[in-house]
Amino acid sequence: MAQAIRDHGDFTLLVRDANSLAFAEQHFDCVTRLCPDAAIYLGCMARPSLPEADILALLRTDHEAVASAAIQTPPSTIVQDWLEEGRAARAFMRGRLKLDALRAATDQEARLRRYRLLADWRLRRGLLILSQGRVVVTDRLHAHILSLLLDIPDVAMDNSYGKVGAFAVQWTARYQGFHQATSRDEAFALAQTLIGSN
Repeated sequence: MAQAIRDHGDFTLLVRDANSLAFAEQHFDCVTRLCPDAAIYLGCMARPSLPEADILALLRTDHEAVASAAIQTPPSTIVQDWLEEGRAARAFMRGRLKLDALRAATDQEARLRRYRLLADWRLRRGLLILSQGRVVVTDRLHAHILSLLLDIPDVAMDNSYGKVGAFAVQWTARYQGFHQATSRDEAFALAQTLIGSN
């Protein structure tokens, strides 16, 4: 990447936190600026549905997950990840994308329409997932951001390289509904406390 930036000659890099800024300034020969994740600019939103459980635990199941021993989840907890989605939903969306592409006049318009449809669908799906809980426990950055925009109290843990915590320190730590934990045990204990105080 450093070579590609040098070859370009007029490049601005936007980074989400102070750690990334320090790294970029040390390794890349370009203008570097702090910028919050673009999801913040979606603005405040209303929950699309009422909570079904006390806690919605949206936890990573991919390579960025922090390995931890299996723990007991509190009663009235729904555990899932963004990545878990049914075949029927995927098939429906593939069909919708193909049909929508027929409305486009050019390949570029078809591509832009596809990106917009996918973004809207994923956002709606994410909001519905998060709205299942009165409190959210997560180690995913965008689950933290969307919980904030929905005004759902959330307990965030870091992913494998500290992305969530670094972003929160930089941009969202002062939000009253945000809480941080260093382990899943601590996160669930804190979530239960938050439920008890509401």
